[in-house]
Parts: sequence; C-alpha cells; structure tokens
Amino acid sequence: LLQHLFIGVLPLPLPLREQPRAAGVGMLDPPAPPRWGFDRRCFWHAAPVAFEEQAELLRLLGQLIRHYAAAVLCLTPTREMDAARIVTSSCAAALLDALLRVQAADAPTSLSRHYAGLQVGRRGASHARPFGFALAPFGFRELPSANLKLTSPELAAARAMCLDYFLAVTHAVPEEHLCFGWSRAASFSPGELALAGRVSADLGFDSAEVRSEGVAPVPPFARLLTGEEPEVLTFCPGLATLRDGVFLLRLLLCADCAGLPPRRRWLPSDAALAWRHEAMKGGKADVAVRGFGQAALNVWILVPRIEKPNGLLAGFVQGLVGGKESGGAGRTTRPRATESGATAAALLAGRGDAAPKGPPAPDARLLESEEGV
Repeated sequence: LLQHLFIGVLPLPLPLREQPRAAGVGMLDPPAPPRWGFDRRCFWHAAPVAFEEQAELLRLLGQLIRHYAAAVLCLTPTREMDAARIVTSSCAAALLDALLRVQAADAPTSLSRHYAGLQVGRRGASHARPFGFALAPFGFRELPSANLKLTSPELAAARAMCLDYFLAVTHAVPEEHLCFGWSRAASFSPGELALAGRVSADLGFDSAEVRSEGVAPVPPFARLLTGEEPEVLTFCPGLATLRDGVFLLRLLLCADCAGLPPRRRWLPSDAALAWRHEAMKGGKADVAVRGFGQAALNVWILVPRIEKPNGLLAGFVQGLVGGKESGGAGRTTRPRATESGATAAALLAGRGDAAPKGPPAPDARLLESEEGV
C-alpha cells in the first residue's frame, strides 16, 4: 500500500532548474552564486502552500517513512522486493527534499529558507547556497540501480525521475552543504551542523556546545541535532523530520545486511529513533542512534569505498552502472537478498564473508568453475 502511494499516487517533484541571474551586476562585484529553483510546472510548487499545510505534510511524511521502514524490515528480502524498496525509498527521499524547499505563502520557516538557499536581511530576500542531501552515495551505488529487478513500468519510471531529481540536487548544492551523508563514522558532517547553526541563530538560541557537566565535548550545534538540547527541535520539528527521515531512508537504501536490525514483526513505533552522544575512549563522544528495540543502528559503516572518478557527473554515472566498491572499514559486503539461482557465480566457493568450517561437501569440491556447475 505504501509502495503504491509513493510510486503511483503522489506525484514526484520535477528536478531543480538553474534560474537566470539578475542583470546589472558590476564587473568588480564578486560573482553571485548560481540560483536554483523549482520548475513552476512541478505539482509541489504550482500553487501557494500555507505554513500549517507544509508542517502537516512533513509530519505525515515522517510517519509514513517510519511505517514503511517497519513494514519492510518484517519481510524476507528478495531481488524483486529489494528493487521495490530502493525505488520507493528514493521516491520518499525526493518528496522530503521537495517539501523542505517549499516556501510557505504566509510564514516561511527558517529551515525552509536556509534549505532552499534564501536569506532574509535588511535589503530583503537574497539568494545563497542551498542545502540538501544527495542520493548518489546511497543505494544506487551500493546496489547499482541499472541491475535492479524492476517488475513494473511504474518502478522503472519512478527510478528515472528520482535519478533526474537528485542529479540536479548534486549540481545545485555545494559539497560542504550536503547534509546527513554519514561520510564520517558516528559524527555529524559540516553540512547539517551549518544548517542547524543557521536555524538556531534565526530562532535566537546561542551556539553553546556543552551546557551539561560531565559530558565529553562535541562540535557546536551537535547536541541541537540529537535533541539533547531540545530548544531548536521543539520550535523547528521539520529539522527532526529531516534527520530521522534521511537516516531511515539511508537504512532502507542499503543493500548490505551489516548494521540492520534483525527481521522481526516490527511496529511503526519501533522505527522511532533516539539520538544521543555516548562517551567513548580517548575523551570523545560519538553519535549513537537507537531504534527497533533499542538496537544500535550504524548506517555509516554501510558507506562503500568507491574509486573516485574524474568529475561529478562521472561519479554519478559510475554509481548507476556499478563500480569497484567494497564495504566500509575493509568489510566484504553481504547482500540482503540472495542472488539469482541462475547466476553460476553465486555457487562458487570464496564468495561469502568467510569459508565454512569443516571439510567441504563432496558436491562443493566440484564447484570451482562454471564447468563444475
């Protein structure tokens, strides 16, 4: 039902477009950053949206993402289900990004203004660098989308629209403003910290990094993102929706079993995430995320190492067609869904995480090549 909602009912947003720059800029003035905005033909920007409508849409979308995560993690994965899960999660990610960029007609939120790259000063609104999250380091690289077993034309069309949308996001958003990429283990990246800092300043809160005693120091604004200092998330619940939504979608987009909760009959309430800093050895504090029965969720260990290609577009294309990659921290990735039985390489020895103990079975000794199969 949720898959049908995201793919067949809710219209997907159109890609961001570069807007023409204003004329009359002096030659000695610094070059203005490129302006990116939505296509006015996009459903989500065709008509004015009120503040309460945007807030309610974000709240409902966060609940749907939690419900979908709980439902998917109850089922035994297959190749068809993995493909549907990745495309559905990508559609939810595109909707989340588009809703956060909507500017309410009556009272635009501070989060939406900064996320879309709009600044409000003494001279009125001006354009700045937007924020966003990229889909390229997510599931389309870990499980190349070109090899997904798509069983319906709706899935194939939704996959193409998601690729177009997030390709435009990677062009519009500078690398230092990409949020929640989890490129560093158990820590926030500069993108979401900068976004939290700007929202905190607009709301009138200081940037004190530690207000409680006996806790290891953390980067500025990190406790605002975890909710240990709840002022910002209380007045800006959309930031918590962005944080939890991207984390859960990152969890669903991965094709590896490591770091995932066990398959069980989960409820939507089990997908609610608890964030905090935990003191580690060496006097530092790591971000700990718990959910699904208080299990520790470590999506940062699922980021694969891929040989860096030449150019941003080349990197995105490599993610679509597959590339040389391995699991984080030197791991060998273990797919969630079993490979097709028609693939002879799936039966060859040495493809698992570790060789089975004990003498091999008589039939297994023959499976050394395709001729043995």
